[in-house]
Amino acid sequence: VAFYVNEDFWQSSTIKRSGTERTTVRQFNINDIIKQINPNFLIIDIDGGEVDIFRNVNLNNITKILLEFHPKYTSDGAMNDIIKKLLDAGFLIDTSHKTGIFFFFKQTP
Repeated sequence: VAFYVNEDFWQSSTIKRSGTERTTVRQFNINDIIKQINPNFLIIDIDGGEVDIFRNVNLNNITKILLEFHPKYTSDGAMNDIIKKLLDAGFLIDTSHKTGIFFFFKQTP
């Protein structure tokens, strides 16, 4: 997969931006990683890649998700689709932890 490296590593992304250098990185299936590690908490900050992650992610055993949306790269409709998927899977938005573009979801008891 093409990956664009920025001098400030946290600004590196699969999205080409000025000041980045292209490289190729190995891609992993998130469901394989979840199955191997068996986490209960996901922290997702992937500069517009949220749509791809939530397209087919298996949320079994996941009880909490901290998700940063990037409206510059993700449309309102795509963000709404992700939120709907999480609500349909039994998650609630914990507004006591919501700040700006960060959302905290937790599984209903």
